[in-house]
Amino acid sequence: NIGTGNAATALAGMTGRPVDLSTPRAQIVGLADFVDLLGDPEADVYGILTPVEGELGGSVLLVVPIASARTVCEVFGLDAETEMGASVMQELGNVLTASYMNAIAMMTGLAAEPSMPQVVRDILAAVANSAVALVAEAADELIFLDTLLHLGDERCDLGFVYLPEAGDVARLLGALGL
Repeated sequence: NIGTGNAATALAGMTGRPVDLSTPRAQIVGLADFVDLLGDPEADVYGILTPVEGELGGSVLLVVPIASARTVCEVFGLDAETEMGASVMQELGNVLTASYMNAIAMMTGLAAEPSMPQVVRDILAAVANSAVALVAEAADELIFLDTLLHLGDERCDLGFVYLPEAGDVARLLGALGL
């Protein structure tokens, strides 16, 4: 809730529009199962991968279906199919990842510092497989947050996946008293 509120405030400031982010539904899932949670493996998406360093490491993958990317880019008068559209996706990933990871750090007392996001556009299966391959030390489990963004009256579906380093899921849950 804290991360969602911070992200909504930051996005509202960027867009000049009312922004509502649904309270995400968090799930711990196995690596083999998370692509199905994100949608059709053949769907055209933007993947925004943000490395995270600190006591909680790994990476965060934000998946934005192309229809949602178009909606976000149109707010800025941009085409999602262009380099500037990719730049908007990078900034969206930056804002959401920083908001969520900062909230997690505040709640747990565990340092988690996001770095510069990398953006790619491809089919969902390729984006997800590349993200997992880049995080070679990944744990067997990850944390999936299903998020719904409303920009004014426009709906945007987002998938937020924390790909932790080995042992970080247990460390995170322990810090939360779970």
